[in-house]
Amino acid sequence: MRTTTLRQSGGSIIVSLPKSFLDQLGLKADTPVDIDVVDDKIVIARRSPGRIGLDARLAMCNFDVAATDDERAWLDASAVGDEAI
Repeated sequence: MRTTTLRQSGGSIIVSLPKSFLDQLGLKADTPVDIDVVDDKIVIARRSPGRIGLDARLAMCNFDVAATDDERAWLDASAVGDEAI
């Protein structure tokens, strides 16, 4: 594990990534990446090209979050047309 320091850059805080890490992952400046917080860790991953499959989309969902009042009202609403549930 390596240690680095967060720095101020305008209105953002930035972190420098070691070149060896970038080389290992095939990343360079201006490469699009996804960033997320998982188990109190910042996770940066190469952005997947193309479409995201259902399994990947479901893996991004947090099913422990309670539905808002608006979402609950929508989920509990009666069908108004030819919806099939």
